[in-house]
Amino acid sequence: MCREFHENKTTDQAIRKGNWKAVRHSPDGPIELYDLKRDKIEKHSVAEQFPQIVKQMRTLFNETQTPHEIWPLKGL
Repeated sequence: MCREFHENKTTDQAIRKGNWKAVRHSPDGPIELYDLKRDKIEKHSVAEQFPQIVKQMRTLFNETQTPHEIWPLKGL
Protein backbone atom coordinates (compact mmCIF):
# COMPACT_ATOMS: atom_id res chain seq x y z
CA MET A 1 0.00 0.00 0.00
CA CYS A 2 1.35 3.43 -0.93
CA ARG A 3 0.53 6.54 1.07
CA GLU A 4 1.30 10.05 -0.01
CA PHE A 5 1.36 12.90 2.45
CA HIS A 6 -0.09 16.13 1.10
CA GLU A 7 0.16 18.04 4.35
CA ASN A 8 1.95 21.37 4.04
CA LYS A 9 2.44 20.67 0.33
CA THR A 10 5.26 18.23 0.97
CA THR A 11 6.29 15.53 -1.46
CA ASP A 12 6.73 12.75 1.08
CA GLN A 13 5.67 9.22 0.19
CA ALA A 14 5.67 6.04 2.24
CA ILE A 15 4.98 2.50 1.13
CA ARG A 16 4.74 -0.68 3.15
CA LYS A 17 5.20 -4.25 1.99
CA GLY A 18 5.19 -6.83 4.75
CA ASN A 19 7.70 -5.77 7.39
CA TRP A 20 9.39 -3.34 4.99
CA LYS A 21 8.60 0.35 4.92
CA ALA A 22 10.11 2.70 2.36
CA VAL A 23 10.03 6.48 2.58
CA ARG A 24 11.09 9.11 0.08
CA HIS A 25 10.84 12.85 0.48
CA SER A 26 10.91 13.76 -3.21
CA PRO A 27 10.36 11.83 -6.44
CA ASP A 28 14.06 11.84 -7.31
CA GLY A 29 15.37 11.63 -3.76
CA PRO A 30 16.93 8.63 -2.03
CA ILE A 31 14.71 5.96 -0.57
CA GLU A 32 14.94 5.19 3.12
CA LEU A 33 14.16 1.57 3.99
CA TYR A 34 13.14 0.28 7.39
CA ASP A 35 12.58 -3.25 8.70
CA LEU A 36 9.64 -2.59 10.99
CA LYS A 37 10.00 -5.97 12.67
CA ARG A 38 13.41 -4.92 14.02
CA ASP A 39 13.08 -1.11 13.96
CA LYS A 40 9.55 -0.06 14.86
CA ILE A 41 10.48 3.61 15.33
CA GLU A 42 12.22 3.86 11.93
CA LYS A 43 15.53 4.98 13.37
CA HIS A 44 17.98 3.17 11.09
CA SER A 45 17.56 2.98 7.33
CA VAL A 46 18.84 -0.30 5.90
CA ALA A 47 18.57 0.77 2.27
CA GLU A 48 22.26 0.16 1.56
CA GLN A 49 22.05 -3.41 2.87
CA PHE A 50 18.97 -4.32 0.80
CA PRO A 51 19.29 -2.74 -2.68
CA GLN A 52 16.90 -5.27 -4.25
CA ILE A 53 14.13 -4.34 -1.79
CA VAL A 54 14.79 -0.64 -2.49
CA LYS A 55 14.47 -1.37 -6.21
CA GLN A 56 11.13 -3.13 -5.65
CA MET A 57 9.87 -0.25 -3.52
CA ARG A 58 10.95 2.32 -6.13
CA THR A 59 8.92 0.41 -8.71
CA LEU A 60 5.90 0.38 -6.38
CA PHE A 61 6.26 4.12 -5.74
CA ASN A 62 6.31 4.82 -9.45
CA GLU A 63 3.48 2.45 -10.36
CA THR A 64 1.06 3.29 -7.54
CA GLN A 65 1.37 7.06 -7.27
CA THR A 66 -1.83 8.81 -8.32
CA PRO A 67 -2.09 12.40 -9.54
CA HIS A 68 -3.17 15.07 -7.11
CA GLU A 69 -3.54 18.81 -7.65
CA ILE A 70 -0.78 19.62 -5.16
CA TRP A 71 1.31 16.55 -5.91
CA PRO A 72 1.37 16.20 -9.73
CA LEU A 73 4.41 13.92 -9.83
CA LYS A 74 3.21 11.06 -12.04
CA GLY A 75 5.72 10.32 -14.72
CA LEU A 76 8.61 12.25 -13.19
